[in-house]
Amino acid sequence: TPADPWDPPIRLRARSLANTGLRQGMQESDPREDEAEIRYDGAGEAFITPASICLEPSEPQDFTVNYTGPSIESVEWETDPPGTGSISGSGETITYTAPGNPVGHVQLNARVNDETDAYAYIDVSSCICTWVFQAAGAGNFYQSTGEYSTASTLGALQIRLRQDSTDGFNPPWLSIIVYEFTGVGTYVSEGMFYAVSENLDWEISDPEQALPTVEIIAYEPGDYVEGRAYGELSNRVNFNPPEYEYISFSVSFRAEFFNLDRPQCVDD
Repeated sequence: TPADPWDPPIRLRARSLANTGLRQGMQESDPREDEAEIRYDGAGEAFITPASICLEPSEPQDFTVNYTGPSIESVEWETDPPGTGSISGSGETITYTAPGNPVGHVQLNARVNDETDAYAYIDVSSCICTWVFQAAGAGNFYQSTGEYSTASTLGALQIRLRQDSTDGFNPPWLSIIVYEFTGVGTYVSEGMFYAVSENLDWEISDPEQALPTVEIIAYEPGDYVEGRAYGELSNRVNFNPPEYEYISFSVSFRAEFFNLDRPQCVDD
């Protein structure tokens, strides 16, 4: 759609060009076509920044809602579960203060103009290891979170994001590999794998797709690595000819490096 509101409606027309089999020579004598109207409905898209963050108990954090529609007339803020932590202020920017004990994941909701919703995801914990993954596409929507994130730099930066420390194949989990890793900076990932279940996973299966981006914002060798990744993952749905489905994803993470002298992702 255009970047600005439009009027009159856009008319989208599709016409089949099939000219083989039962449609041999029938393109002109029996055209198959249809059209649809795309109208501007007046509502924009809302999103909260930051979209995900880990807060320690009693820690405050400002959140701002942004809106792509004409203007913000009203914003209603709330948490899910209700009353988890406190919200001070009003309007487009508020301050959320985490509860005094580590309650895990909290969803912060903002309803704009009484019609458009936005969400942010907060992990209230020690913040040693935390991650939030979201993706949509091909008729799917995924949201995964966890408090177990391990990393290593043996030959490449390898990050494994899981919900907990349970051994074995227990999806969902996400694997990220960054080759030629040097520290804080922006990289492309040539190896990424999101396991939804035993029967479904998304990866870099299309050799023509753009590689996902990985941004490392903090790195302490042997201690932890923090950052985010975003882009597309694919799933091959047909082999000959090759056909793919895609999801667009974003993930934020803080992962602890493996160390035999301490337990992983827990307070020492």
